[in-house]
Amino acid sequence: MFGEPGKVYPPDFTVQIYAVSGRKRSLYGLRQAVLEGATALAAPVAEGGLGLDAAAGHMVGIYSHNCMVSTLFLCVDGAPKFAAVQDYVALVNSLIYAAIPIGLLSAFATAYELAHALRTSKSTHLFVQPELLPKALEAAKQVGLPEAGIYILEGSVAGR
Repeated sequence: MFGEPGKVYPPDFTVQIYAVSGRKRSLYGLRQAVLEGATALAAPVAEGGLGLDAAAGHMVGIYSHNCMVSTLFLCVDGAPKFAAVQDYVALVNSLIYAAIPIGLLSAFATAYELAHALRTSKSTHLFVQPELLPKALEAAKQVGLPEAGIYILEGSVAGR
């Protein structure tokens, strides 16, 4: 999926169907989302990206249900802002493609359990679904993860 040199790809086909909406995504659509996501995640902040880099010690926690919703990366006044970040599957694959380490965190964790998982995984950044943000903020405060390192996944939250 990531583009092996000389590999011949099959004709495009559906690889995901979101049961709630019926939205479908093709192999090539997912591949494009992964490449765009990896670019936005790893690009330097000065160029509108998040500047995530394993060599800099970054570790990304993902506190979310596994689902597919929408993709939207924004850059406002030269700083990355996310009204909505790409869906879970594309985000995980984008991080893998960019060789940025990830910790998949249970969406059913309590704030206490999440704090333990953040501490254990040494997460420096966190992607979270909007409805899980209150627990994420509580856990982040317990472990000293700055709010600036918390990004909304699949939607938006007032004030963020």
